Formats: sequence, C-alpha cells, structure tokens
Amino acid sequence: MHRCSSRLRPYSGLYFGLSVAAALAVAITGCKGKPAPEPAATPSAAVSPQPTPPAPAPPAKDDRPVIVAFGDSLTAGYGTDAGNSYPDFLEQDLNAKGFHYH
Repeated sequence: MHRCSSRLRPYSGLYFGLSVAAALAVAITGCKGKPAPEPAATPSAAVSPQPTPPAPAPPAKDDRPVIVAFGDSLTAGYGTDAGNSYPDFLEQDLNAKGFHYH
C-alpha cells in the first residue's frame, strides 16, 4: 500500500487542479438561467393610444447665489401658505437691502 500512495503523490497537484477545473465547468454551465418570457402581444384595436400631455416648460435659470437655511418645520414653513416661510422672508429682506440671493 505504501507503494501506491507514493506513486500518486507527484500527481496530487494535477488531480487537485483537474477536480477544481471540473467543478468550475459544472458551476459555469449550471448557472445559465431561462430567458424571460416575452409579454403577450395585445391586439392594437383593443387599446387606443392616449395622447401624452405636453412637457412642462423648464423653469427660468436663476443665477443668484443660494443660501441654505437649516432648521425644523418652523424654518420650512409647514402649515403656512406659500411664500410665508422663514427662508422666503429672509430672501425678501436681503433683496430689499441689495443682496440678491435665493
């Protein structure tokens, strides 16, 4: 028995390499998934095309520097009408003093 184990020893790296290669080949070929089924075609007479609404016009570019006001709901003006938050009042005051920030 000692004689057989001594013969295999020089080839142990080869057997290991072959077994790793075989395992990789099985793993790679086994990972192929089925392609997703194509959706069923619907009859064109049953579906009427709806017109797409026109895209809104992009807002005008504002080149003024921006001031960011950190705070809570009071700073953000939750529960108030548009234009009645702290940042809105700050912007109005700065504009009145000649500082044009957004």
